[in-house]
Amino acid sequence: MHSRSLFVLSAAGMLAACADTSTAPRQPLASSGVTNQLAPLPLLCTAQVHAATVSCVPQKTPTGVLAQRTPGSKRFDLIIGGQHTYVTLTSSNVAYDGTTSDFSFDVTVTNLIQQPLGTSDGVTADANGVRVFLTGDPAVTAGTGSATVANATGLGVFTGSNQPYFQYAPEIPAGTFAAGILGMNETSQPLTWHFTIDPTVVSFTFTAYVSAPVEFPTGYIDSMPRLLTLNPNEAFVINPASHSAVGTLVTDTFTYVSSLPALFSGTSDGTITAGSSNGAGILTVSSATRPGVDTTAVSVCPSVTLVDSSAVVDSITTHDCFAAMNPDSDIFLPRTNHYGKLYRVALTAGQTITVVMGDTLTNFDTFLVLSDRLGNVVADNDDDNLHLIGLGSRIIYTATKSGVYVIQATTFHPFDTGAYGLDVFIQ
Repeated sequence: MHSRSLFVLSAAGMLAACADTSTAPRQPLASSGVTNQLAPLPLLCTAQVHAATVSCVPQKTPTGVLAQRTPGSKRFDLIIGGQHTYVTLTSSNVAYDGTTSDFSFDVTVTNLIQQPLGTSDGVTADANGVRVFLTGDPAVTAGTGSATVANATGLGVFTGSNQPYFQYAPEIPAGTFAAGILGMNETSQPLTWHFTIDPTVVSFTFTAYVSAPVEFPTGYIDSMPRLLTLNPNEAFVINPASHSAVGTLVTDTFTYVSSLPALFSGTSDGTITAGSSNGAGILTVSSATRPGVDTTAVSVCPSVTLVDSSAVVDSITTHDCFAAMNPDSDIFLPRTNHYGKLYRVALTAGQTITVVMGDTLTNFDTFLVLSDRLGNVVADNDDDNLHLIGLGSRIIYTATKSGVYVIQATTFHPFDTGAYGLDVFIQ
């Protein structure tokens, strides 16, 4: 899509806009080392020297690429515009010093895409950080003489050679991500841009983009279940979502890979089918050009469907499945040191479910976990918060969405066993 915007820089501290881009997905161009070749519409910015203003409008001639391989490396840098859509360049303190021929203003960068800028692995800050580059030297459009960038961090190869850039990585404070990484909706500290102009220059123009390494330069896949609990021989359809590098949804064909194909498998339509045995494994989803952001844990173990006023008398034994939602830590993913039983219950948004688990004369320490169907834990409890059933467990939860929820009855101590009663009430 193309977005159009108009912004004005002034001494009063108004906004500066410097790029606009299209993000229609394209296949990688392996021979050139360039991926997602695009026809962006950068903003052509006009500086009025004596009025100390800069106004920017979309340039009519498409140029540039979205993601480009750094020469001599495997890293891709994302090159983006899209003012207020993918990035925002904001300026303040516009000034012109006629004595020194210095035209200057402060610029900050705000990241609006759904992955951090300035890192190729999502964790480690890249040495090149976040750079704002000009596509070429400023062009004088009124008056005579020349205008040049006076204090660029350096010259680089982005959409052309010897392009001046300002590097923001050293100026980005620690926030959601590490210092030197600009997370989504984070804003850098300002850098002051200086232009040296001849006294006879009345106005000049320039265009700019933001360039930075990202973890997923060809895009990524998300919306995967965190944990999928399946009965033996059960099938469940998942719906992953594919995104371009800037986060827009794109159409894709997915590949589903099981770490234990005999335990469960996936087909191209997103159907995950369990085999006849019990166990746990990992499901990985990818496409020809995009990796999955996360994997999905899959647990195959029989479950019992419960309704309001269900009363269950059961026991946890060494013959049971290992707990799908292991209580050893708050990640609640499968491990092989707790046994557990699974139950399912249908809830309507707004309904409140109370689940009580108590030992039956065996005095072992119980543990309850409640999750939605995609494995997102919504409640858990070790010892009853109401202090009515000792080492028993109690969950009270009001559903925020309608659907099937999964109850897991397990133990606090690893490899513990014992008889228990489970009561379910829905209001």
